Amino acid sequence: MATVNLDHVMIHLDYNREKFAEIRRRYRDEVTIDVPAHVGCAPLVSHSNKRTANDIVREYSLETLDDCMARSRHLRTGPLSVGTP
Repeated sequence: MATVNLDHVMIHLDYNREKFAEIRRRYRDEVTIDVPAHVGCAPLVSHSNKRTANDIVREYSLETLDDCMARSRHLRTGPLSVGTP
């Protein structure tokens, strides 16, 4: 048997990385942010019954990987649609 924690969010590193030290300092062992080399995103895992990973995302205005990809697609479709009928 194993305990599985599904309370996590993938965070894009751009615009977020500088907030990680404060999150770790504030929540200590209640949160894990594992930043692997050369990936560009990191899982933020909540180990707390007091707050979810999404609560921390909202509190620190973090951009999730999904939100970053949606923003990138939106920015890309604008220039690609110029001049098309």
